[in-house]
Amino acid sequence: MAWLRWALAAASLLFPTSSRPVMGVGGQHVVVVMNEAQLRAALVDNTTVRLGADIYLGAQMLLAEFTDFTLDGDGFKVDGNGSVSCFAVTRQAHVRMVDLTLAHCVGSGNNGGAVTFISGILALEWCFIVDNQAAMGGGGVLISGGVFEATDTVFSGNRGGFGAGVMVEGGFHSFTRCLFSNNVAAYGGALACTPFGGGVELRLDACTIENNVATQDGGGLMLEFEMDVILRGSVVRNNSAGQSGGGIFMALGATVLRVSDTNVSANSAVSFGGGIFAEISPIFIDGPCSFTNNSCGLDGGGLYIQANPSTASPSFSIGASLVVSGNRAGRNGGGVLSYGGLVSHAPGVGLRFNANVADTGSGGGLYVSYAGVTTQQALSLSDASFEANRCGNKGGALLIEVRGIWRCSLKQCVVWYSVGK
Repeated sequence: MAWLRWALAAASLLFPTSSRPVMGVGGQHVVVVMNEAQLRAALVDNTTVRLGADIYLGAQMLLAEFTDFTLDGDGFKVDGNGSVSCFAVTRQAHVRMVDLTLAHCVGSGNNGGAVTFISGILALEWCFIVDNQAAMGGGGVLISGGVFEATDTVFSGNRGGFGAGVMVEGGFHSFTRCLFSNNVAAYGGALACTPFGGGVELRLDACTIENNVATQDGGGLMLEFEMDVILRGSVVRNNSAGQSGGGIFMALGATVLRVSDTNVSANSAVSFGGGIFAEISPIFIDGPCSFTNNSCGLDGGGLYIQANPSTASPSFSIGASLVVSGNRAGRNGGGVLSYGGLVSHAPGVGLRFNANVADTGSGGGLYVSYAGVTTQQALSLSDASFEANRCGNKGGALLIEVRGIWRCSLKQCVVWYSVGK
């Protein structure tokens, strides 16, 4: 546990924040508890409960209908004993958890491992959600709705079917300066968001998502159905997927991902999209970003895009500088592969494809493929450079495959030292 606290402390130096909040202010009654019985007795509204020792639970605790309740771990932990889920937050409760470790919790049925958040407002500050598991989703935290905020919090070593660290089903949620590491799930190693009813808003600021594993899709993040996602000032690295989307997996339509000041690096996927896999889900580069050293077994080493060609809006919109470097695909599109998606690049914005490789296929740097008839501008690149990319077949730097009538534009682009047949 010490290394996690060291990591979070180091992160606070990189992303300065206020000192640890002072609990028990604003008229709240403060109670110090030493065991499970005292903790249960202290669950009263307008109260700060402070742990004075590690507490081991024999059954889940319900936090319901509170308007102002704080659980201050003071560096201690609540432990699920490897058998129970720790907390359920529901009935519009307003709850804060601060400087608290939740560990060895087990969620059965539809419960999350450490916390099941159903409704209300839940805030985590300087918390450690570690070594928990769930039978279904949310090995660390399962979020069904409400407003969830996590700040300076670690999600590590958790396991679950969907979203080992966090599973989101609905609501409005933010993660700031959080670390997701060494979580393992079938889908969405760090976090999975599958809002069947749509309407989710998810924001990740200055987060690190690293060393997570999905045995299927979305080593870091899995994002499905309708939602708006902002990823800003973050790092997505060294995650892996047994199928597609080593870093991020997006599918089943209408997910909008806006990325800025973010590095997606050294992620891997067995099939498609080493860095990001996006199916009918537009990506907007709003601030400087890089896709570096990602890899996949088939197509789209850095980024794989599959879209409906009849859609008028871009599937991949580059509005700020982007570096695509050192990525590798076993087949096509070493840097980026786009099937049917409209690719838009703002004039004067730096775009660099460097040292990407498509081992046996085409398009070492960029592979774009279009079919049918459209009056849309399918591909627009301006002031882009392709350097030292290579492939095993056609288009060491760039391959444009067109079947039908399309409009493509390449202006003031530079191609050099690229190799293909």
